[in-house]
Amino acid sequence: MFAITILIFTAIVVPYTIYYFKRYRITPATIFLLMQMNMFYGICMAPKGQTAIALKLEMIYPVACLCFILGIELAVKIGKKRSGAGVYLNGSDFIDRDPSTQQMVMLWIIIIVSLLACTYFFVAGGINVFLRSLQDFFSGSAEDYSNEREQYFSVKGTGYIYQFRAILLPILATFLVFGLKRKKHKFFFWMIFALMVVFLLGTGQRNAFVFYIAIVLAYIYMLKSYYNIRIMKKSQMVILGLSAVLFMIVLTIGNGRVASEGNSVSAAILSIIERLFAVNQRTAIVAFEYINAQPTVWGYDWLMMMADILPGKSGYLSVDRIVYYIAYGTYSGTGPPDLWTSAWYNFKYLGITVFPFFMGMMYHFCYQKMTSKINKNRLYILIYAALCIYLGIWCYGTPMTLFNNGVVSIIILRWVMFTVAPTKLHRYRKLSEQTVSVNTQFVKRRY
Repeated sequence: MFAITILIFTAIVVPYTIYYFKRYRITPATIFLLMQMNMFYGICMAPKGQTAIALKLEMIYPVACLCFILGIELAVKIGKKRSGAGVYLNGSDFIDRDPSTQQMVMLWIIIIVSLLACTYFFVAGGINVFLRSLQDFFSGSAEDYSNEREQYFSVKGTGYIYQFRAILLPILATFLVFGLKRKKHKFFFWMIFALMVVFLLGTGQRNAFVFYIAIVLAYIYMLKSYYNIRIMKKSQMVILGLSAVLFMIVLTIGNGRVASEGNSVSAAILSIIERLFAVNQRTAIVAFEYINAQPTVWGYDWLMMMADILPGKSGYLSVDRIVYYIAYGTYSGTGPPDLWTSAWYNFKYLGITVFPFFMGMMYHFCYQKMTSKINKNRLYILIYAALCIYLGIWCYGTPMTLFNNGVVSIIILRWVMFTVAPTKLHRYRKLSEQTVSVNTQFVKRRY
């Protein structure tokens, strides 16, 4: 049954993902399906991957992913009806101009607020783990700052500041350096970019940095593939790529993820690979083993987790903390269940059939909505890339994960920059040397 489950999942998900990517390229659904493959195959290869409880979890994946795909296809059909006889995204032209004055004013307001919030956060926390770890790395010492990282939990407004530190500031600082066409003040923009990196990595968390790298790669690909715009030289990409690997290694060592003896660099690289392809997958099995013995809560778990968005804490002992306790003997961390386990716990069979079906519809509708915006510019494409990544990586936890990962903040950013701030971009809709034709690959994606 183990081999049959793998064959069924592969036959359903892999061909459709290839087909969908060729048709629409990078969308939230594309990233989500890739992450589902990462989770499923990782669970299968885990040490407990062939146990009875793991097999039950593995059998859920083909069912849930098939329902997700069916939801996408229904959204495609609905999209065709809405667009009439046409099969292309009407009015989806791209204007390669910098944002308007009003947009830039709003951009700088958000950046200044983000910088102030981050400065307060690290002053109150008492330490920047990244800078300390970087200093130790080049001095030849190896300190474990896992205990110091706990100081950040005592800072008020940590969750809200995270939205500025890990979501809004990285997006806007990246646009200033790589997306803005004007060449003035580039040195100043690079200083803001450097501060952003220090703040993003300052808590020692690696997840947000990995997601940020994925956003940048998606952004580079979209501009080059859709509009033939290259925002980064190959030499710059190599330098930034090597820097990113170095920073990940430094953080891994500083977090105490490697043994004190032996080659710490190679051990850190192995730890990073394990984090990407094995840790969440092993945790998923532990979580399902616990949840499978529990009664269905019919949405109560998701409701209580969503309540934590509001100021103050509900005192609810979440499943991810229980799972972490089962795995490590302490409640001081989180071990979130995978998405389908969480849906199974909250809604039983409805959670792995109806929920993924509507989720597939919403993900494709999101693609349709975002790409049908007229007069897109480089900033808009960067915001869209961020939304694709953060929607797509939701393969574990509850809907609260979408809030924590900044999906709502990205949607608000899009609304502020392209609805609240008068864009004036409609003045430049007429053909010009800087206008890319509507007949680009980006707008020729069929509903």
